[in-house]
Amino acid sequence: MNRDAKNLPDDELKNLGSSIRRTRQLRNLSQGALAAKCNFQRNYVCGVERGSRNIRFLSLLVIARALGTTVSELVDGADALGRSANKERPAS
Repeated sequence: MNRDAKNLPDDELKNLGSSIRRTRQLRNLSQGALAAKCNFQRNYVCGVERGSRNIRFLSLLVIARALGTTVSELVDGADALGRSANKERPAS
């Protein structure tokens, strides 16, 4: 397995977390405020945004609704981040 494929799950979780963070910041919400709206702990939201948590679909749905968006919007944002990162990587 090549290095890029091996890191794919971690990279995707980081991209999803970045998409969630960007959306939260656009809504002028702190991590604590988002956590309260979702009935999650703030450190859970922090871990999701860092990409260190493998978030369950239902938790992602709760976050999307608290942010006034959809799961697909968050995932599309993560996908766009992944595509732009791939363009910046030199070919090996």
